[in-house]
Amino acid sequence: MRKLRGPEIRKILLQHEYGLTAKEIATYTNMTADSVTKCIKTMSDVYIDSWSSLKKGLKYMPVYIAIKVPEDCPKP
Repeated sequence: MRKLRGPEIRKILLQHEYGLTAKEIATYTNMTADSVTKCIKTMSDVYIDSWSSLKKGLKYMPVYIAIKVPEDCPKP
């Protein structure tokens, strides 16, 4: 049985108000950045807030943040 990683990623993102890249999240979870990206695509409360580039000329990386979903939020 596979371990659900969404709750772990959500918890980490909620602790970082300015967001994290997939690579940064991977260092906290011992996952690969690709696995983090795949998991995030399935999470409705995580989205790209901004874009980051560590050095000029490098590919931009999305910076993800998680929102706190109210308990009384209606289901889709």
